Amino acid sequence: MAAFTNEEYADIMMAYGRADGNAREARRIYEERFPNKRLPSFSSRGVARPKEPLNSTAGHKPPLCISTTFNFDPPATNDSLGSLLGETLFGEMPTLEIDGKQYAQSIAICRYLGRKYGISGATPEEDLLIDQIVDFINDIRIKAAVVHYEEDEALKEKKFKDFSVVYPTLLKKLDSIIADNNGHLALGKLTWGDFVLTGILYYLKQMLRMPDLEEKYVNIKKVVDKVVAIPQVKAYVDTAPEDEF
Repeated sequence: MAAFTNEEYADIMMAYGRADGNAREARRIYEERFPNKRLPSFSSRGVARPKEPLNSTAGHKPPLCISTTFNFDPPATNDSLGSLLGETLFGEMPTLEIDGKQYAQSIAICRYLGRKYGISGATPEEDLLIDQIVDFINDIRIKAAVVHYEEDEALKEKKFKDFSVVYPTLLKKLDSIIADNNGHLALGKLTWGDFVLTGILYYLKQMLRMPDLEEKYVNIKKVVDKVVAIPQVKAYVDTAPEDEF
């Protein structure tokens, strides 16, 4: 696992943040600012992660496979990364490949896997209930990211102070919705939305500077606990590569 100084970590995350997760654009931003450095690739928890446990739950066999954000084997170099991303649908990760055909976009893939493996809604209205809460969570993530990846430190702290007044209300609402749904995001049962929340929660805690988020919002913790308790997911979590930030 690579070891980054606080300064290096900030520079790397600045690049990925300004590029909104697009690794090709992040490389361009980083190397334009630091012409003598190479932008590293690494495994991270973020919007790509929910799909891995979803596939684990399904117990699928190839040819269904997923390429995840910033996680290449063998590790990508500056020379190879552009080539790898050039082969993806939109020039970014994650991607989903089925029978040789490539698909992209995190939430779209999660929604597809939910439908494929029977953890989506039974009607269009039930699907809407899942979609709306997933979009709500993604809205929180996007608002937090705008603050977290601000380059100007003084402005960043001001934005965080302002957002700190807002996000507790959003998290309280999310926690309340989960309480009304038997410890799930929607429909009172396990859906693909639960995997989305579980997959991005670590990332969200980092951006909100809330390592104790699950202790403050116990119903959010219930969702994560239920997903991670699924045997196939637990097996995945126990063997997943350690994050590098």
